[in-house]
Amino acid sequence: MKAPPWKDVPSSLFIVMLIQFCVGGSVLPFMSIWLQEKGLSFASIGTIFSIASSTFLVFPFVWGMISDRYVPIQKVFTFLNIMACLSLLFMQFQTTFGGLLLSFVLFYSFYHPTFTLINALSFHYLKDPQEQFGFLRAWGSIGWMVPSVIIFGWLFIHEGSSMQFVLYLGMAASLLTSCSTLLLPRIQKSEDEVNEQDKLDYWRCVRELFCNKDYMTLLGAFFLVSGSFSFVVYYGTPYLQSNGVPKAWIGPIQC
Repeated sequence: MKAPPWKDVPSSLFIVMLIQFCVGGSVLPFMSIWLQEKGLSFASIGTIFSIASSTFLVFPFVWGMISDRYVPIQKVFTFLNIMACLSLLFMQFQTTFGGLLLSFVLFYSFYHPTFTLINALSFHYLKDPQEQFGFLRAWGSIGWMVPSVIIFGWLFIHEGSSMQFVLYLGMAASLLTSCSTLLLPRIQKSEDEVNEQDKLDYWRCVRELFCNKDYMTLLGAFFLVSGSFSFVVYYGTPYLQSNGVPKAWIGPIQC
């Protein structure tokens, strides 16, 4: 009889996966409305999202390389979530286009790489990733939806209030993620120490990866999926609002 997918998986890992996606679910779907409240036009909002999203081309590789070669992945993951929290704290005080742009660049640089790191971190604890990862990742999807329920309740009670609340929720989720990571069992070091030649081979492996046709096909498909996801996340909320949907119901509808 096949073992259930949660067998031998640390319960703390489910908690980390859940809360990690709460950060994105708290902030990303509601940023367009919050920026509109700041007085920005859609052209300015699009510029901020475009420039901030360009960090995806660099920082996932940078933080991934650091966690692979120099610093334990748990420490990098914890650090990035703390910095994401501080970026949101910095963001809430910004009132100008330049300040908001800088705060978004910082937040994206620290938070978005955690999407890939949480996957890599999970594999250290899964004995059968092919069978177990899907069930574990489903907790991330639940985590993305949970903040919408909280935001719905807040806006339902405080009708007409600012969306500034989502930043506080995102900061709290980031800190909780950092704290919950400390509950994970310690990852045992590999018997093979990483030597200098291994560090140099990292870039050779990257080049080989980008020469792999299957990988490039997958990368192209992921590019298209991410593009459609960005339209929904960034512009779905103002579209719903412009069609008369109350702010309180936007989150549940998107879920």
